[in-house]
Formats: sequence, C-alpha cells, structure tokens
Amino acid sequence: MAFKFRLESILKLAEQKMKVAEGILARELRTLQAISKQKDLQAGLLTQALAGQKAACLNNPENLGIWQKYSQEQKEKLLELENEVQKQQVVVEEKKEKLLQCRIEVEKLKRLKEKKLRIYNWEELKKEQNIIDEIAQSSVGRNSNLS
Repeated sequence: MAFKFRLESILKLAEQKMKVAEGILARELRTLQAISKQKDLQAGLLTQALAGQKAACLNNPENLGIWQKYSQEQKEKLLELENEVQKQQVVVEEKKEKLLQCRIEVEKLKRLKEKKLRIYNWEELKKEQNIIDEIAQSSVGRNSNLS
C-alpha cells in the first residue's frame, strides 16, 4: 500500500492560493512603482515651475501670475501623487501580509505531510520486521522439529 496524504487536495489548494497571492503582490508592486515614477516626474515639473516662477520674478514680472498658478497646479498634483503612493504602500503591505499567511499555511501542511510520511515509513518498516521475525521463528521451529 502506497503512502497517501489525506490533506493533499488542501495542500494543493493552499499552494494555488499562494501563487495567486504572489501574482497580486507583484501587480500591486508594479502599480506602486508606476505611481512613484509619476511622482518623481511631477517633482521635476514642480522644480521647473518654481525655477520659471523665480525667473519671471526677476526678468518678466508680467508673467509671474501665470508661473505662480502653474507652480501651484504642479504642487497640488505632486501632493496628490504622494497621497496615492502612501495609499498604494498600504495596499502592498496588506498583500505582503496575505502572502505571508499563505506561505505559513503551505509550510504547515508540508511539514504535516512529511511527518505523516515518516510515520508511514516507520510503520511499514515495523511490519516488514515483524514478517522477517515470523519467518525466522518458523524456520527455527522447523529446524528444532527436524532434530
């Protein structure tokens, strides 16, 4: 009789859940990277807008209002992206925690399977040893009857 782990289907399901969680985490990390990249680009635009505002202040005061408005818009967009980054970081942390829980579940089931396999192997060896002992006793019994 071959070893059969009763919870094999649960282990397979847990492994599938873990793979799905890995995929979700990867997607959320890509989203975080994209938002962070946008934020960095926006910070550059704000820096340029502030430089333009400073130049307008010194050279073209009639354009100062336009540069101030543009700088304010860029600052608001940057703050919005910073908030998005923070929210996405929370989402990523949640997905990491979910993946960790899935990994813990898979590892528990794998350790249980290994333990059950060791017990099964030990019991099989014990059965084989009992059969060998019975054969040895019966052959000793026959030899003593022949004498």
